[in-house]
Amino acid sequence: MVVEKTYKRKSPMAGNKDLFQEALKLQHAGNLVEAANLCYKILAKEPGYVDANFLMGVLNLQQGNLDTATTFLKKAITFKPDHVRAYNNLGTMLKEQDKLDEAVLSYNKTIALNPNYADAYNNLGNALQEQGKVDEASK
Repeated sequence: MVVEKTYKRKSPMAGNKDLFQEALKLQHAGNLVEAANLCYKILAKEPGYVDANFLMGVLNLQQGNLDTATTFLKKAITFKPDHVRAYNNLGTMLKEQDKLDEAVLSYNKTIALNPNYADAYNNLGNALQEQGKVDEASK
């Protein structure tokens, strides 16, 4: 009797999960460029990988590349329209670019998606205060 071994090949998505976990570790260690390189590898294979798009937005925000960060965060939102953290970070990016009206909209969307997201309230208050809407900011 001959027994054949069958080997399960890892799906590309399983490999992407491993790469993504490694990218997160690199980001937490401060190796932003290496983390971005891993995300690019993931996105080359799977452009709709929401977490990799989101992380690329965060990495670019951390490096001051606001336009690129905005692009990646908007991609994450396109692929996952209820991505609370992407909306919150997008608001932060827009605020940094002095696009306060758009930032307020993004923070409001964050709060609409998750009314318990405390950071969004804080960020919204700060944006409103910068707009001179002190009464709204104190609510």
